[in-house]
Amino acid sequence: MHVHGSVRVAHQPVTLAVRVRISAVDLFNNEYPQCGGENMSTTQNQASQAQSKLTAAVNGEKSISVFFTPREQKPVCNEACSGCYYFANYTPGQSAISAVEVPAVLRALSEAGFSNQFLMTSELLLAPNWRDLMKLAGYDYINTNGRIIARRGIPLLEEIAEAGVRQLVITANLPPYNEELNLTRPEIVQGAFDVINQYNGANPNSAFVTVATVILTSRNYDAVPALCADVKELYRANKVRFIAYIPLTGGVPSLAASREQLAVAGEQITAMRDFYDPAELYVARGGTIGSQGLSSAKRSSFCPAGETLFAVRSMDEGSPVSPCIYIPSVNVGSVVDGRVILDEQLQLAFRETKQRAIDQGYCPAFALAGGLVK
Repeated sequence: MHVHGSVRVAHQPVTLAVRVRISAVDLFNNEYPQCGGENMSTTQNQASQAQSKLTAAVNGEKSISVFFTPREQKPVCNEACSGCYYFANYTPGQSAISAVEVPAVLRALSEAGFSNQFLMTSELLLAPNWRDLMKLAGYDYINTNGRIIARRGIPLLEEIAEAGVRQLVITANLPPYNEELNLTRPEIVQGAFDVINQYNGANPNSAFVTVATVILTSRNYDAVPALCADVKELYRANKVRFIAYIPLTGGVPSLAASREQLAVAGEQITAMRDFYDPAELYVARGGTIGSQGLSSAKRSSFCPAGETLFAVRSMDEGSPVSPCIYIPSVNVGSVVDGRVILDEQLQLAFRETKQRAIDQGYCPAFALAGGLVK
């Protein structure tokens, strides 16, 4: 049965990111590290490396997220989840940055002073050069919806391990909690975790750390204990990370949790962090849950978007530069002659809006998508 609150429950059957310091690049996918979530413990040092990216941006390092498509120059994915930030970042007629163009784009941005870089895509394993990107990155974790892993199984996991990956982040789909989001089907997600666990059992020296990303909505915001139990017992994952559903283009606004509901979720996440031994299940809170319940110090470094962090999704002339991947509707600059040019007045206007959202307890992206601040 499921029991909500801080009581243990029995189980019941959503970046690739790249950081470059001239020659060093870090990749992972849609578990966006720039959001002001909680630090990881030393038992999960892969994610603490992601947190270092946020720290660099908060500390003033000029940072940028580069959206790319795994194939050709149009946005593609092997799923069509409701309100996905990936498709929300593209408009008809806009040329996407292709996977093969990524190295050159990163070099140009690095030369322009964006030394802290994040490379974002839909499904990394769709890219024909995904191994090259991982070698370029020299990093050890990626994010996937699990479909390709479930289909190709152990042989693919062997390739991923050979590429140096040690952590796999998969978007969870645990019935009945996410049925309206059109996520990867539950049996496919379960199959991905099952084959990873099978690989881990046979290869203890190269076993993957597994992370389940759980999307919280107005339907499941108070089910955090049950979701933690399911992640631990069904997926046998090492970590669960909770993020809030943001109703971007093509999304379902009614699924966005209210501020009060997010406060409940935050309290339950804290309770589960206290309940589980981190070595048994590490419970993490993503920044999209909002700033409620965070200390003043944490709020002050909650969101570097639009100040030291920006996002670009096309290098076409005049293409917009946004504050972050979750805020594609706000422009703070544009691409001019292949360079990212920031607009100080647009930046100032956005920062004022961002601060109002944080003061009200929201993630700025969540608040803007829901029309909660202007």
